[in-house]
Amino acid sequence: LTFATLTDGTIIVVTGGTDKTVRVWNESDNGALWCVLEGHTMVVRAVSCVVTSPFSSPAMTNEFGDPMPYLGGNLRIASASNDESMMIWDGDEGKWLKTLEGHNDKVTSVSLLDTKWGAESLIAISVSYDRTIKIWD
Repeated sequence: LTFATLTDGTIIVVTGGTDKTVRVWNESDNGALWCVLEGHTMVVRAVSCVVTSPFSSPAMTNEFGDPMPYLGGNLRIASASNDESMMIWDGDEGKWLKTLEGHNDKVTSVSLLDTKWGAESLIAISVSYDRTIKIWD
């Protein structure tokens, strides 16, 4: 479970679960489901999110056709799974961006950081049962 407060005051909650999905909830809208992110093949053990520099469109809709709140930035989500991978998601559009592979066992923790050092300013840190910590940029 993780959350982010967006520039317009919207509170977003991100969860991962045994159903292999990441779910994004709009807590500012009575906990309405915003989107479901699918791609992992095993349990999602950890999630992290960050809002980066602005350029979202205020006219976006979620997968159900409902208007999505204007983020005033980019919501990026990282998920860690028992499938030994970590995935990076575009939370604004509810889409997969990339899969990070390199661990040899379950990935148990993930942290996503915005370094503000450039256009692609995200760094992800993951921890695994394989007794390694990896830094991804």
